[in-house]
Amino acid sequence: MLKHPELTLARVERFIRNELQPRIWASQVPMQAGVYRPSGNISPSDAPRQVYTPVQPATRGDRYGAMRGFGLPRWFPQNGAVTPYAP
Repeated sequence: MLKHPELTLARVERFIRNELQPRIWASQVPMQAGVYRPSGNISPSDAPRQVYTPVQPATRGDRYGAMRGFGLPRWFPQNGAVTPYAP
């Protein structure tokens, strides 16, 4: 049991706000995403030549199909630029 839980919580929140979040979400860049829902299995070499439907960023509860092993596959290309992290 913590002797001063409010003080400890305040320190953890301050660390997350001042140290951790700026390093994780230093900047945001626009990205484009799409989905292709084939009627059967296709090879990875065929996937880039397919027609993809644009999709918005996922929110909780979105359904794109089974992660793996069940149902039909889904292909999700992602396009964007990522800048290197510099401390």
